[in-house]
Amino acid sequence: MIEVDNAVLKRLFLEIAAGSGHAFEQFYRQTQQWVLVRLFKHTGCREKAKDATQGFYALMWEKRNRLPEVENPKGFITTCLQRHAINIYRKEKLIPQQKTQLIILTKEEGSNCTQETIAARQLEALIERATNTLPPRQQNIYRLRQYDKHDYQQIGALTGLTPESCYTYHYMALKQIRTLLKEYYN
Repeated sequence: MIEVDNAVLKRLFLEIAAGSGHAFEQFYRQTQQWVLVRLFKHTGCREKAKDATQGFYALMWEKRNRLPEVENPKGFITTCLQRHAINIYRKEKLIPQQKTQLIILTKEEGSNCTQETIAARQLEALIERATNTLPPRQQNIYRLRQYDKHDYQQIGALTGLTPESCYTYHYMALKQIRTLLKEYYN
């Protein structure tokens, strides 16, 4: 990636936007190692970095119609990688969305997901403790929404409440859990 200049990337972006599979393949070959290293720095796990790399390129292909507008391709790629890493964390719920942070590792070689796994387990335990402090109805609705992935209509049918009431109880539960998490992190 370092030896590829912005002019070359800009030309590839224009060709990719036109639907050129060959240009996308060139882009992939020229940037793949750099992208993998960058995502490894953000995730701290080689397996997650590999998955995230594939996801990044899939996203680039899907959003190819926006590429001609890009003035600084290297900066654009860097920003996309950072946002992609943040979205991965949000989806996995490893870090609360209010305090999204990237784990930047200084060691590039080797992969050790132990620290990440411990942090995730500690956070899950903390959220579970916070959930246990909720009133019973809020607890029930929170668990149905967060763990069982029911929508408010389904929760309403299961609990005998209106979907609006379910939303309100879920909102209050989230607010209380966030408050407890903020107290813990501060």
